[in-house]
Amino acid sequence: MQKLKSWTRRFRDIRAPRHFLNNNDKGGAFAMDIAKLWDQLEPETQRWLLDNPGCKILPRTIAAAIMKSTGAQLEQDRHGETVLSGSDCDFIRGAADWVEASRDTSSSQRS
Repeated sequence: MQKLKSWTRRFRDIRAPRHFLNNNDKGGAFAMDIAKLWDQLEPETQRWLLDNPGCKILPRTIAAAIMKSTGAQLEQDRHGETVLSGSDCDFIRGAADWVEASRDTSSSQRS
């Protein structure tokens, strides 16, 4: 996971800057920016996201785990699910691809 943290820092550096908070005037919930929250997530939550890179709507259990580990209050629908933004989906797919490529490289070097 240490190498993945290095990848996430580089990913954040090359992205166009974006505000972490998307507060509405009523003190509402945060819009998720998974790249900025990634290092605060529990390994089990990171693993779930990497194992499900095509997921565009997070189940309430995963949203709750993210809120618990980061302290962020995420935007949720009436079922407790959180919709991922396009940039969040891109980040998760990129991270999953990077992990998969790292596994392929490691296994080919051992052979």
